[in-house]
Amino acid sequence: MRQILTSVFCFILFYPHAQITDIKNWKTQTDLQFFSTMQYPPGWTAEDIRTGGYIITSPLESDTDQYRENITLLALEAPDSVMAIDIKKIAEANFTETKKIVQDTKLIAYKYITINGLPMYLIGFNGAANGQYLYFKQLFCLYKNAAYIITYTGQAGKEESYATVSDDMFYSFRPGSNKKE
Repeated sequence: MRQILTSVFCFILFYPHAQITDIKNWKTQTDLQFFSTMQYPPGWTAEDIRTGGYIITSPLESDTDQYRENITLLALEAPDSVMAIDIKKIAEANFTETKKIVQDTKLIAYKYITINGLPMYLIGFNGAANGQYLYFKQLFCLYKNAAYIITYTGQAGKEESYATVSDDMFYSFRPGSNKKE
């Protein structure tokens, strides 16, 4: 079963994204430091978790649902020395640190992608955290002296159920700037 899910995930990752969801009625969340934006569906809730970040969580699927899938955005100021580094190296360094927290990690996919004309790096993996086996999809972006890490986290085995909405949320991301233009 896990091999089937991995194959489905790889298919989704390695084929061009075609937006399926109608996002015109979605809400928009903005980070307070860099003014980047991301859209999210009705029923999901957004909460600022720090000046340059927020978490957007799914509604509960049922009365017995014990995990709310979510997307977090962390935005950090990045000096020119960081901006000169290949985004893949930043993603790999983050994954190395993540493996110290998330147990039994299994890297599923990784690749360069382009969203809204900007080069980004995408990593997908499974692992155990807080007593649950989870699926993670992370997007890394450098833009105008800011580093962005967007992470989708959901229960492993539900990747297909949330693939379209999480992809559409990723593709709605627009980096901002805290610099005067």
